[in-house]
Amino acid sequence: MKKKHRKYTLSDVLPRPTLDNVIEFDDEDEAVAFWEREIDRLFERFYAKLGRRLTEEEYVGILGIVEEFSPKDPEGDICGPYFPFGYAWRIYQYRKKHQPKGGGTD
Repeated sequence: MKKKHRKYTLSDVLPRPTLDNVIEFDDEDEAVAFWEREIDRLFERFYAKLGRRLTEEEYVGILGIVEEFSPKDPEGDICGPYFPFGYAWRIYQYRKKHQPKGGGTD
């Protein structure tokens, strides 16, 4: 029995942020707008799985966790695939549940 070979696309092979090296932007504003749309798209997919929209506090918390755990280059810019939003949600819930009674986390 022969195995079926899957055809890969560029986005299958390269992590999303690495596409900056392939997709050329005329200016920094264009690049920022592109990555903002990408984050929005990922959040929309997450909302569909979660079954609801996030509160502002949840949104900011998850975005911070995604940035914290996504791979970064020496300059601190995300250089690999974004940390999965589902896992970020679990970490957010855990941190929220286990944070000190006094409020925020340091």
